[in-house]
Amino acid sequence: MASSDCPHQVEYRYCVCIVLEPRPGLHERTVVVRRWETNLLPRRLRDGGEREREREGM
Repeated sequence: MASSDCPHQVEYRYCVCIVLEPRPGLHERTVVVRRWETNLLPRRLRDGGEREREREGM
């Protein structure tokens, strides 16, 4: 995913979703979010794809 030659810092939050495929006459494709990350600070990828959580000021 991320590597040391990547010039960008990758920050992310995650969610768990269910994708409901379209059903003619009932609904179009729908995404239902079941769970989501509640941390205010995003997670970051280090070189080599390792995950870390940055907590500034703690």
